Amino acid sequence: MEIKNKIENLIAEILKKQFSSIPQKQTIKYASNGNLYIACTFCGDSKTNLNKKRCCIYLDTLSYYCFNCSASGNLIYFFKHFGIDSYDLLDLEKINLEITNKPKQTILDIFEKSDPTIIQELKSILIPYNEVIKLYDLIDPIGDAKLEILKRNLIINDKLKSSKNGNKLYILNTIKIENELYISYINIKNINSKFKYYILNLEQIYKDIRKEFEPIKHLYEKYNRSLNIFNYLNLNLDKQFFVFEGELDSLLFEQLTNIQSIALSGASKELSNNLINAIYFYDADATGLKKSIQTLKENKNIFLFSKFCKDVFNLNTKQFKKLDFTDLILYLINKQNMSLDEIKNKINTNINNYISNNQLDVLFI
Repeated sequence: MEIKNKIENLIAEILKKQFSSIPQKQTIKYASNGNLYIACTFCGDSKTNLNKKRCCIYLDTLSYYCFNCSASGNLIYFFKHFGIDSYDLLDLEKINLEITNKPKQTILDIFEKSDPTIIQELKSILIPYNEVIKLYDLIDPIGDAKLEILKRNLIINDKLKSSKNGNKLYILNTIKIENELYISYINIKNINSKFKYYILNLEQIYKDIRKEFEPIKHLYEKYNRSLNIFNYLNLNLDKQFFVFEGELDSLLFEQLTNIQSIALSGASKELSNNLINAIYFYDADATGLKKSIQTLKENKNIFLFSKFCKDVFNLNTKQFKKLDFTDLILYLINKQNMSLDEIKNKINTNINNYISNNQLDVLFI
């Protein structure tokens, strides 16, 4: 009870600061299952209904999730983000450590515990995995040099498929609910086209299977931010995670490091700004440089990709027009004749040394 009261007091302090001129948004709503609901301190919640409280605080897992903007994460990071002193969080840190050592809890697990109807709503709008495989006649990846290397060296899981002629690579955003796989969107890369990729969202897949989308449109709009981020609903909120720009980088990184990751792939900047316990991994190019500088200015963690390449692999990223994580792995295999075991060992030994939120590290970007 003492910890619960402390959390409530800290939240009340944040709400008072964030919504100083809006008394309705400073109050906390208490759910019968013990969860707390507050106006989201990231998106501000509803602009028309000041009494809306769509950010849920889960006391049993010390985590939070906003059903409006999909901001989510560990409560410790939440408090630190909004200026609560670390000294005031010592007892919460201890409890958080105990929770972290338990089996992981994904966002989906939290949904199920807080409101089982959410799971049923998601099942009612998502497309079963096998139905998608059959619809687009998908097989294991073939036909492209990149894919051949990945296929030879990595476990190709359910997220990566190919068209039968090998001209298209399908990256599937899979979500496992009650031991069944579902699809929320597909990123298709045209191997022989000047266009890099295109997205098939849920609405387009519904059209392709000739299923009416209008009856479930309101539910899709309710969950679309979460559904359109690669691997997002599978995140364990107790730990930090890496954020990539592309799905293939995310998939490859997770298989090599066993560290959880997601890919924004065009997701809204609003949501990107709300991922406060994330480590951002940007490509080594002009756009990645700008994003890295901006993220450091916001005191968020980035991965110092260029410095990592130089220090660990003696590789100057400036010699490339663009270099992403997948490009790096392929270069090391093809040009430096490194085995995948060597690469994995070097990455996993050094990766934690190149995470930073220090603005002075802009010199190493």
